[in-house]
Amino acid sequence: MVNVSKTEIVYFCNQSNNRCIHLNINNIVMTSIKKVKFLGIYIDESLRWCDHIDHLCKKLNNANYAISNLKNSMPVNAVLNVYYGMVYSHLSYNVLLFGNSTDAERVLITQKRITCLYIKENIHKLVKNVNYHSYATRNLNMLCIPKHRTTKFEASPAYQGIKLFNHLPRKFLVVDYIQFKRNLKQLLLTKAYYSVQEFASDNNLDE
Repeated sequence: MVNVSKTEIVYFCNQSNNRCIHLNINNIVMTSIKKVKFLGIYIDESLRWCDHIDHLCKKLNNANYAISNLKNSMPVNAVLNVYYGMVYSHLSYNVLLFGNSTDAERVLITQKRITCLYIKENIHKLVKNVNYHSYATRNLNMLCIPKHRTTKFEASPAYQGIKLFNHLPRKFLVVDYIQFKRNLKQLLLTKAYYSVQEFASDNNLDE
């Protein structure tokens, strides 16, 4: 038996259309609808997942507001717990369905606004080329890569961090810390890299 009060009809099609389907179930006429919420995910008639992504972005914006207010008053571990509860749980739920949507990039950009950067180690040990010479060269403001002999060192955060820093646009390396943060945030929001490898392979950053 079909519980009519808990049943919805969606006519799935490749393109948006105005066609409605009417079904008579137990002498009750039911009309098809454009979208439905099922088990926490919004399913639309064209399976483009735009409605679900709208809903997800609203949740992420709420999480962004909450985390921005908590990050300065709570320890890192506590903020991470909030992130996993308010952000990661929603991002990972049914991502196999909506993750391939053409509109999914909005989710990635919204999530990136939430990511907070915590610097725990002293960065003064990093040396720039400018400390070695005063004449102008293309690599003047880049960090020096420490001498090493093993590939294991190249997999370390110390080595990879310097490589990623040196891959940034040259104009990023000649500004103060506050402007550097602004430039970096804008770059990550605009480019919307899906991985560190994608960033490292982007050779058009200085254009």
